[in-house]
Amino acid sequence: MHYRGAAHGWACRPVPGRWPPDLLWLSQRRRGRSPARRARGSRHRQGDDRSEPPLRPRSVGAAGDPHRAGGDRRDRKRARRENLALGSTPNIAARLESLAEPNTVVLSEATYRLVSGFFSCRSLGQRFLKGVSRPMEIFQAIARSSARSRFEVVETRGLGALVARRRETRQLLDCLHRSHHGHGQCVWLEGEAGIGKSRLVRMLREHARESGHVFLLCQSSPFHSNSPLYPAIELLGQQLCHLRNEDTAAEKLDKLERFCERLALRASEQVPLWATLLDVPVGDRYAPLELSPQRQKEKVLESLLEVLWHVAKERPLLFVIEDLHWTDPSTLEFLQLLLREVPSRPILVLLTSRSACPWPGSPVMTEIVLGRLSREATESLIQEITGGKRLPAVVIRQLVEKTDGVPLFVEELTRMVMESDLVRAGEGGWELAGPQLNLAIPATLQDSLTARLDRLSTVKEVAQLASILGRRFSFELLQRVSARSEAVLQRDLARLVEAQLLVRQGTGVKTVYVFRHALIQEAAYHMLLRSTRQKYHAQVAQILIEQFSEVVAAEPEVIAQHYTEAGLAELAVDYWRQAGERANRRSSHQEAIHHLTKALELLAGWEQSPARDRLELSLQMSLGTAIIALRGYTTPELAHAYGRAQVLCERAGAPSEHFWVLVGLSLYHFVRADMEEGLRLSRRLVELAEPTHDPVLMSAAFYQLGATFFFMGELTASLDALDRALALVPADDASQRERFGHDVRVMSLAIGALVSWLLGHPDRSLDRGRSACT
Repeated sequence: MHYRGAAHGWACRPVPGRWPPDLLWLSQRRRGRSPARRARGSRHRQGDDRSEPPLRPRSVGAAGDPHRAGGDRRDRKRARRENLALGSTPNIAARLESLAEPNTVVLSEATYRLVSGFFSCRSLGQRFLKGVSRPMEIFQAIARSSARSRFEVVETRGLGALVARRRETRQLLDCLHRSHHGHGQCVWLEGEAGIGKSRLVRMLREHARESGHVFLLCQSSPFHSNSPLYPAIELLGQQLCHLRNEDTAAEKLDKLERFCERLALRASEQVPLWATLLDVPVGDRYAPLELSPQRQKEKVLESLLEVLWHVAKERPLLFVIEDLHWTDPSTLEFLQLLLREVPSRPILVLLTSRSACPWPGSPVMTEIVLGRLSREATESLIQEITGGKRLPAVVIRQLVEKTDGVPLFVEELTRMVMESDLVRAGEGGWELAGPQLNLAIPATLQDSLTARLDRLSTVKEVAQLASILGRRFSFELLQRVSARSEAVLQRDLARLVEAQLLVRQGTGVKTVYVFRHALIQEAAYHMLLRSTRQKYHAQVAQILIEQFSEVVAAEPEVIAQHYTEAGLAELAVDYWRQAGERANRRSSHQEAIHHLTKALELLAGWEQSPARDRLELSLQMSLGTAIIALRGYTTPELAHAYGRAQVLCERAGAPSEHFWVLVGLSLYHFVRADMEEGLRLSRRLVELAEPTHDPVLMSAAFYQLGATFFFMGELTASLDALDRALALVPADDASQRERFGHDVRVMSLAIGALVSWLLGHPDRSLDRGRSACT
């Protein structure tokens, strides 16, 4: 089947003035042109319109024969003037027209293979057509399918190429069946890049839809591997509640409330939590959440689970998270909670990753590891991709050797060969275009993808610019970054979709595109020169700051990453700091450690100055907070962060910050039972606090001194220091809880009760204990 430069057609017999909508759509969809008017019917042909991508799905032909390119120049001019088709294609179209019933479309076998995804068709059997030497199977188009794009059609056809995956398919379908009957299942699907994980997901999705499951898909991203709960935010905000960037805060809250109502959840309980997660201001509409950051995070995770449980109450649920090797720690925490409850719910949770399962041996987890294809399976896949037309043996041999059983590589290289000048279509299959024996087939998948992008020379730059935005990107953002007009950009993106490099979701300026595979995005990205890549990253960061303020507020780490890749360290450091502090406020401490560490790494290259020292001090203190929350007081990382912060405090002359750094260091030594150093630092705290006359600082210092004395057995000195702490903080003052992290008054009373008991004063001990509890 030649599709480049070919004219293709199909035949129909409409009743005059009464074109069926599906047939009219087919004509418009294929940009068909009628080469001649007929009293009984119409023949439409598809030519190589240079303004459109010359790709297979568009090139629908009566028999797939090439339009004649040769002939007399005057004949060609006359043909163009009269809009006539030359060659064997119009002859076959004419024979098909004679077989068509009124208001029907008939197709040749070649055309059927190209449009079958868009239409359901039935065979009319083998027919002998005049002027054609062999019998030809013809088909009648019945109705349009539900496919919304060529990608869906191509991907659906790809399901037939699940060679050597029968065992995995049976396992997945068995899990789907069990979940449908209320026995929840979890599956970890592991395999290297391009091994076929997404194909199995698509297969399962189709079966799930047929069996009445709800399908929800989340996707992790390398750009958001340290953005807390990024997949859940995308799921809740975009897929379930349909929030848009241009929505006002009130409109977003309305959508959240409607979703609550649909699930029969209490908006007063859920919406404030969702709004916090999605960075939607609630104003006076809801009371502020009076929760600690950790408790707020726990409530958010519980709320997300409630959403899934209520969705599954309506119908069984297939919940998929892809590319977990890129996911953030908070999402893994959420999944741990999810796995505990799944067995009693009608849910199948499918997780895909390149890495091993982080919960090996879990009784609720089915682990499936995908291996590479055998030689036989690889040859079967090649045959599937070529549509049954066999390639020359020398080509198949080299494809098998170079693809090494990786399905995506097999697919990409096979298509590259079919589109190249290495082979040409013959009567019984593909044949070598020349006598060459050592074919120039790329040795790696990266080379193959690069070659495919190179052949799309006019739109390669669009793919490269899009790769800067990540695997998933919006048309709106790409248009703001690109210098192309909207029409030109849409045309170029359409070519990339036609080439099966991108997947399109939605329509208009709200369209979202996804690179069909992460490796395609990586190939486009690495084709860029470093200088060009840096320029694009800086450009994207600036556009996001100026025109997408909601991204800056919700995902400062994205801006930081772009500035880092652009080589603009000074700008990047500030956004890494913002991201780290935001993660700390949300109790996403693993992500906070990552962001703050990135900032410190970039800061290491700066020249020393007072401004630099103050910035590093802020970063080290925030890092210490995250380390304490995540790993406790005994980790050496804490000593390193606070030790460096202490040096900076002394150099910069920052007494307030110095106090809190010494609190952290004293607790580090105290918890490690290094009492002598802990006592020295506690006394130093008192020395720093007394000149400030700040009751909160002074009470915290005396509490720390009293607690240290208690564990050293110095009971009288301990009680004296604790009483001084109590005298400094009023009973109803909440500021010390915010600044110190716990209630100094309650802690002083509690330890004082123990000291009084040990000193032989039970009545005083009881009074202190009661006061601590009120």
